[in-house]
Amino acid sequence: MLRDHIALMHALFVLASATTKSAELVRSLKADADPAFRAWGVRIEFSDPALRTEAAQRFAQTDWSQATLDPSPDVRLQLAIGLGKIEGIEPVFDALLQLLANSKDDALIPRIVWQNLHPRLERHAA
Repeated sequence: MLRDHIALMHALFVLASATTKSAELVRSLKADADPAFRAWGVRIEFSDPALRTEAAQRFAQTDWSQATLDPSPDVRLQLAIGLGKIEGIEPVFDALLQLLANSKDDALIPRIVWQNLHPRLERHAA
């Protein structure tokens, strides 16, 4: 089983390094039971400019609070990094705060969230 997981991860690394990435692949990865695959799904989605634009549009129209509740700190970390790459969409600020609240016991996520919140604080002073 471990050998299969390693082979799948290696295949995923190849797919992640491809110039063109599939939205279907990202959806499939983000729905996987394995947190490593979910984290890579989020990472790929926010790393690819076209997929990031689609994600930002979806983000502006839907509630992403469920994503901030993922039990895996790896998934939440990739989400914290990815959300920082989205500009001009106001719900990002609230999502980062939710992510922070859902990652209290994590040593790294609050630091990443702060780096992404800091530039937005002036617009959200209230």
